[in-house]
Amino acid sequence: MSDLCYRMRFIQTHYQPDGYTIGFNGIMPRPKLMTELNIGKWYGISLGVFYQFPLYPGYDRYRGIGIMVSIL
Repeated sequence: MSDLCYRMRFIQTHYQPDGYTIGFNGIMPRPKLMTELNIGKWYGISLGVFYQFPLYPGYDRYRGIGIMVSIL
């Protein structure tokens, strides 16, 4: 399974305290491995691990491995 997302970071500087600037935006795929555990009749938990990397523009601080936990 994989996600394709558009990342966006908003920055507020002391030069413009009332406004925000968009920085470090771009496209990032995120391949992942997930498993779902059923808890009871109506609830479940999804656990997974993913690796994300920016395609364009390249920004190495977003590159790396992460863990996902979702309550279903």
